[in-house]
Amino acid sequence: MTFFYQYDQKKTKTRASMLDDGFFSCTDTSMTVNTTKTFDIEAVIDPKTKEEMTAQEAVSRGIIDEATGEII
Repeated sequence: MTFFYQYDQKKTKTRASMLDDGFFSCTDTSMTVNTTKTFDIEAVIDPKTKEEMTAQEAVSRGIIDEATGEII
């Protein structure tokens, strides 16, 4: 079973420049990076019973939400 995991990560870069009077001027630049990762699940461990099962079994037991890919 293949799932896609998508998340946004905000990155901030700060640049400091020395001014003529000896003080520093700082500028922050922010950007958001959207990342998607794809992976195949070979096995899932039930957090309550510690039982190993297939991904499809975890979906049918409600441990993984197949629509969102979230582990419940």
